[in-house]
Amino acid sequence: MNYQYRIKVEEKNNGEKLYIPQVGTPKLKILSHTQHLWLEWDNLYPELDYKYIYDPETQLPVSKEYKIESVEIKKSWSVSFKTEQEANDVIEFHKEQERRIELDKVKNVYFIKK
Repeated sequence: MNYQYRIKVEEKNNGEKLYIPQVGTPKLKILSHTQHLWLEWDNLYPELDYKYIYDPETQLPVSKEYKIESVEIKKSWSVSFKTEQEANDVIEFHKEQERRIELDKVKNVYFIKK
């Protein structure tokens, strides 16, 4: 599928920015005499696997890292990130996920007569 990608930036009153990865799906609406093509924007919702980093002395968590397990397209749910790079990582993961799906699709079918 021909997706378009963008990052939605929400800026709070305190200056903090949140980055939300989005995907645009092409849609075509056919009316009586006209055709209307547009992109329907939805949020990319990653499933994240968190790993906590612990302080060796206190055994308390000091930070956490995550790994993207999968990415889904959601209409009403969103996950925001603190940096543009994190949101871009989700987009790149979705592109790779879609590329793998395309490679697994059946290209053609034929029969060998015996």
